[in-house]
Amino acid sequence: AWPLRRPMAAAGERRARRAYWELHGSDGGNAAPVARRGGPSRVDLERVSQRLQLERDDLESKIAETRRAFGKLARRKLVLEEEWKTLHVEQARLREDKARFQAARRSPWFQSNLLPTSDLRRVKLCVGGQLFETSEKVLKRDPNSLLAALVQSDSPIKPDEKGCYVIDRDWYLFRHILAFLRDGALPELGDAGGGQLIPNLYKEAEYYNLETLRCAIREFLDPF
Repeated sequence: AWPLRRPMAAAGERRARRAYWELHGSDGGNAAPVARRGGPSRVDLERVSQRLQLERDDLESKIAETRRAFGKLARRKLVLEEEWKTLHVEQARLREDKARFQAARRSPWFQSNLLPTSDLRRVKLCVGGQLFETSEKVLKRDPNSLLAALVQSDSPIKPDEKGCYVIDRDWYLFRHILAFLRDGALPELGDAGGGQLIPNLYKEAEYYNLETLRCAIREFLDPF
């Protein structure tokens, strides 16, 4: 009886395996797909085709958009390269203009035409015990300075009984400040005071808020 039961058990296993793969639509690679109950077991090819077509359309749209963006970047690159070349040309022109201006400002023509003196109201100043006299227009050459505010109608500092403005500062440095306001000239390095004249004058210009003088000193000391 035992030899007969073994083939029967094997046949039962095959039936169970066939029923399992009929339910799941495949046999794991050992047999052709078996039809499911109630319809075909193969995938709906029409739906897969539609899905693939949609994915293809999306991909082509993204490729076209990427190409357009790349074209814009390429054109922008060309524009930037042209602007860069133009900027280099403008920088070269500015350097040339700066060199010509620095050469012109040392000429007598520049000092007499761009920094003219005038015969307006005379102003007396007593700086460090030394008396100075100049015009109101000279003191207003730097409009944001303390000296320009000194001669305004609302000036907080009033002249004394002799009509003189008293300022307790170094008179020696003030004469160089007054010379700069008159004709735009800076003291020579060989003037009295040694190598500290220009630095001291720069600090004194800060007290009077003479930014034009400070700027001129910075340019004067610039080796380039």
